[in-house]
Amino acid sequence: MISISLITLIQIVIAFFVAPSLTCLVLTGGVILFIFLQTFAKQTRSVGQEISSLNRDLLFNLTEHLNGMKEIKSYGVEAAQISNFVKIRKEMKKNSNRFNQIQVKTNMIYKIGSAIFISLCLFSAIEIFTLNPQDFIVIAVISARLWPRLSSLQIGLQNISTMLPAFQVLRELENQCLASQEVLEADTPTIIKLEQGIEFRGVSFYYENSRTNYALKKIDFFLTAGTTTAIVGSSGAGKSTLVDLLIGLLQPKEGEIYIDDQPLSINKRKWRNTIGYVPQDAFLFNSSIRENLQWFCPDSSEEMIWEALKLASVDTFVSGLPDGLDTVWEIEEYDYLAARDSALCWQGHY
Repeated sequence: MISISLITLIQIVIAFFVAPSLTCLVLTGGVILFIFLQTFAKQTRSVGQEISSLNRDLLFNLTEHLNGMKEIKSYGVEAAQISNFVKIRKEMKKNSNRFNQIQVKTNMIYKIGSAIFISLCLFSAIEIFTLNPQDFIVIAVISARLWPRLSSLQIGLQNISTMLPAFQVLRELENQCLASQEVLEADTPTIIKLEQGIEFRGVSFYYENSRTNYALKKIDFFLTAGTTTAIVGSSGAGKSTLVDLLIGLLQPKEGEIYIDDQPLSINKRKWRNTIGYVPQDAFLFNSSIRENLQWFCPDSSEEMIWEALKLASVDTFVSGLPDGLDTVWEIEEYDYLAARDSALCWQGHY
């Protein structure tokens, strides 16, 4: 669009030198047509918003389908999932057709409009402005080249309007990431030595999609260093949210968490390097068992790895695998073997 605009500007300047009045007439016609076609630009913006939303829904459905494959198959609800995919596919097809129709209409109107305006301009050049043959040829050539470029500019603007909704969502996500980024200073200690304990002072938290329903509200307690604390409660009581706040993965909406009287908000990275965390749902990388264990502890030795496996009661199972620690983990292949040969399977229940 920039290159087209520059070339168009050069042509307009040349035309002004040759025939200023006729050039103004041509530009006036172009501006009128451009304003008339702005309704199509608004339509493409609307189509772009719908396409962006449908792409997001398609990704969510696909992710949910793959993550819940076992549940979907076991409950026999494949038809409902397929119906969702078909519905989204039809909507995407409908929006793609709408966009193509808008583009075709725009191009058609520009061609018809350009034919009419060029005819009027050439007629005016002969009958009204009485240009000499040389100037008439120059204006005719410029007019013939100018209108297609205006059409290209309009279609380019419509393409941009279609992509703007997705671009805006991406920029908003980028701004959120930049606002939440954590910087670890190179000259500061990488861990925190807990001396006194951890304190929650009036901590409240709610998720963005449920602002009126607090997951935790006005939480106050103190965990003394060197002690063991168990947090119990029914499902949905906020235990996982509490741990995520303690780790610094979530930021309290109200109140503050203190580590030895220092706000956790200014020491998140160092605090995470200090603690150990075993999630309720383990995640395994598609790599060897050794690499999975060394991912979070790269300096661990062979002896340390086997000691960890022994503590998890899976050392016998791992030693019986074809390549031992270097066996590439494939969940579908080894889930059953692990459950059969060991009291704890290699899915992280250790």
